[in-house]
Amino acid sequence: MFDFDTSVGEDPEAPKEYNGRWSVPTAVALRICGTAADFAGAGVYDATAVPPVRRPDGLPACCGWIQAGSGCCCGTGEATVTYTPPTPEPGTDCPSAPELSLDTEYEWTIASGEAQWWKWQLAAGSGPWRLVSTNLAGVGLFDESVLARSNDCGTPNDAAIITADCQSTTLGGSQTTIAIGVSCLLVPRTYTFKLESGTCPP
Repeated sequence: MFDFDTSVGEDPEAPKEYNGRWSVPTAVALRICGTAADFAGAGVYDATAVPPVRRPDGLPACCGWIQAGSGCCCGTGEATVTYTPPTPEPGTDCPSAPELSLDTEYEWTIASGEAQWWKWQLAAGSGPWRLVSTNLAGVGLFDESVLARSNDCGTPNDAAIITADCQSTTLGGSQTTIAIGVSCLLVPRTYTFKLESGTCPP
């Protein structure tokens, strides 16, 4: 037996109380299990008490569930969106020309020695239609542009040189196609064009 000075400090031979409680990270809540006396150390053990109801994680149900958090974020707004469809590649003749949309302005550049064709497929015999363009009319002695009417690029085929920035035409009989052909022998140029319903001037 060791001889300890027990006048002050801890008494090594005194009985010790063991607290085997352990904490669980989710055991965070505002509700209290038991009474205030229990937590003050003055609670009385009741062997006849009904065991506490426990949650699936093993904690008493009175602990309450952990709140992971909740919230909402909302936003509104508006924007103006303008879509400009890409201009398709021109054809080298009427049959290979791409089909274009009405009331849409297209822009393209033609190089020396090129021929370019564009077309619109329309109802047979429809019109009047007007071609509004820049740099297609009166571009030079060796460079010209034509406005053609046909039945799907076949016959009958009526073609006329474009002589003004606004030129009117009407499909006749079984004609279903309006096409323009642009040629360039010497001077490259950029041109614009649009087919729409109506007569000139727009």
